[in-house]
Amino acid sequence: MLADQNLIRVLAACETMGNATNICSDKTGTLTENRMTVVKGIFADKRHDNAGDLNKPASISAKALHIMLQGISTCSTARVVAPEHQEDRPQIIGNKTEAALILLSSSVWGRNDNTDSRRSSARFGKRDGSRLFPFSSARKRMSVIVNQQNFENSETSEW
Repeated sequence: MLADQNLIRVLAACETMGNATNICSDKTGTLTENRMTVVKGIFADKRHDNAGDLNKPASISAKALHIMLQGISTCSTARVVAPEHQEDRPQIIGNKTEAALILLSSSVWGRNDNTDSRRSSARFGKRDGSRLFPFSSARKRMSVIVNQQNFENSETSEW
């Protein structure tokens, strides 16, 4: 991309990335369609080259998957709205990277996890509930404190 002079440097965008060390992307839809998908990843110290195949379940332990899915649901502010017609794509509200992780978790790969149910169980904004501290340029991160007691009696914690 650099040889084609397609690389754009915008420092304001770098600030919002916090302490990210690597962002990997291809040119198939990220810019033209304004959406991202998870293709590969390292989950629970295991490389997954098939993460883009959403019809195959993740091959990691149930406990590791539970922790990962809880992290995706509680550390994200993005929303994925189901399409009105089955042939349409879901509508993404918020950060596209977070939405890509939510789509991964709600697929067969993530055992059809219900992100909204996990967020409700976290009880954000309620007494004795979990707390979300938005991204701060000064801190260069966002933080989430999840009250584990909220998850003890929820359906999503039974793995």
